[in-house]
Amino acid sequence: MQPVNYFKRETLIQAVNEIKKDVYGFIFMEIFFELEDSLDFDYDQFEKSYQVNLFSVNLLVREIVKKMNFESSIVLVNSIEAYRGSFGASAYASAQAAKENLMKTFANIYTEIYGVRVNSVVAGWIGGVMETDDTFNKTKDSIPMKRLGYSYEIADDIYLMLTRHKYSNGTSLVSDGGYLSFDEQSKTEDLDSGKFYRILDKFFTETKKGSEMWIISTMMDNEWNEDPAERKFIQSNFDAVNRGVKMERIFLFSKKNLNEYKKNKYIQRYLSCNKIITRIIPSSK
Repeated sequence: MQPVNYFKRETLIQAVNEIKKDVYGFIFMEIFFELEDSLDFDYDQFEKSYQVNLFSVNLLVREIVKKMNFESSIVLVNSIEAYRGSFGASAYASAQAAKENLMKTFANIYTEIYGVRVNSVVAGWIGGVMETDDTFNKTKDSIPMKRLGYSYEIADDIYLMLTRHKYSNGTSLVSDGGYLSFDEQSKTEDLDSGKFYRILDKFFTETKKGSEMWIISTMMDNEWNEDPAERKFIQSNFDAVNRGVKMERIFLFSKKNLNEYKKNKYIQRYLSCNKIITRIIPSSK
């Protein structure tokens, strides 16, 4: 093990010169991360981030590749910050984005010259010592797998990209639990397909006699129509109370739609059922 100072070019060159044997694989995974104050920006800190996250990998790859055997492999470990703008770490995020482009450039050049493949593993939010951080834990809600990644999962990805994916070159393996593909705004776009009601339906069909259900519904313009999934969901409500489930139903309407929804035949069915406590509450809007 050879310690190096990533802020000094001469120590990096010295470390490479001390490598006397052939190199079969090289992994770069150094990270320099500091939160920034956008109103009192530290330009020296910005440059330090680039020194570690970009300039050092540029030097090390260009020098170490000369010592590598044909069909060897280089893997740069990157961050999903490369694909997103940043609120408080512009140096880190932009350097990761530049590193992704640099990886592709390396693949263009050095695969042809030396036969060395160059790829990257792009890691998402990884647990461990940082899992006590509130930001990390809140991020779980934006990850479809609903958990942070494990370090050994990233290690597996690095190993596979380094040794197994023989025809992968100039590409990135994203390992983020689905974080980058998750769209918070559109996650309810398919409610009309009935998926939403299928998820809720099990609570009504599986609730046992004597249980109590207290339900608030915010009524939107496209709800409670003749859609089969919605009619089935409503029927499940009544099947539950007929089995002995105690139910209180609260409907929230906008004032402009209040009178219209009061005439809705499905709402009327709730109002006329003496087994369900039904309340209609107009919202302030």
